[in-house]
Amino acid sequence: MFDEPVAQLERRGGWRARIVSLALCWLPPIRRRRPAEPKKVLIVRPDRRVGNQIISSILIDALHRHGGFEVHYLGPVARRDLIAGLPGLAQLHLLPERPVAELREMLRLLRRLRALRFDVVIDASHWHCFSLTSAVLARLCGARWSIGHRRDGADALLDEVVETPGLGAYWPAETRVKLGLLAPLGVDEPAATTRLPQAPGHDAAVVWWARMADGPHRTLLWPTTRKATTEIPGGLWPATLAALPVAEDTCLAVGWGPGEEAVGHDLVAALRGAGWDAHMLPPTSILELGHFIAEADQMICGDTGPLHLAGAAGATVFGV
Repeated sequence: MFDEPVAQLERRGGWRARIVSLALCWLPPIRRRRPAEPKKVLIVRPDRRVGNQIISSILIDALHRHGGFEVHYLGPVARRDLIAGLPGLAQLHLLPERPVAELREMLRLLRRLRALRFDVVIDASHWHCFSLTSAVLARLCGARWSIGHRRDGADALLDEVVETPGLGAYWPAETRVKLGLLAPLGVDEPAATTRLPQAPGHDAAVVWWARMADGPHRTLLWPTTRKATTEIPGGLWPATLAALPVAEDTCLAVGWGPGEEAVGHDLVAALRGAGWDAHMLPPTSILELGHFIAEADQMICGDTGPLHLAGAAGATVFGV
């Protein structure tokens, strides 16, 4: 998100984070104190990945369910649609697309944040990977106290660190780990869920499914991921579907993102050749895709943003 020199710092914590913390120690509040009754909270998540923004929405939902907090959120302008309008969110603050190049706008944003005098800022970046960008933004906003996950380098820029789970045989549930950030605030809301803002377009999804699906079963398949190591080649999907509890008469809707239309067409052809009733989804925005997922019986997806979107939409999900 930042230019390359800052990106290099972000990939490395440790002594670089300590140098940055010393450079920022002159910023008020210099003597940082934990508020006795924090009310105004800022959540910081500058990551532009769809899934990470959806995961972080569980913090807004938990604070909203608990009550008594004025919740603000600092996120990337490119993901405004995933956060704006969520229940319980008092205000969304948008990080410029290129903060270093748009320095004047970035300074205006920081002045606005500092003027709001937050009681607590929560660094909601990855629990397993230190983000210098997120930690620095949490320090610059001027909150009286900061909370984040314990990672190499985090102690230098955060006031209170929350222990993270060890990486054993199984990866822990991201949402459960994320909710741990609220423990210092006395918030324990096990019913909290990831959320999506309300958006137009649901009727279009209903009409499309009614036109395409002759039978009672509907499955949305999202075949691509951002990592080649987790993506199944198109020719292997018929065998993959045969190994899953998918009804043979299901209507398969194949989703696709920007630049992936050809991949979708090839997969539809392969699935039809194997006897499946397969169709290409129309072009959609992220939130419009959520409507198509909500109208399906289940979704099959790899490790990518639409997987988290399906969870927020309340769908039955097979993660491949």
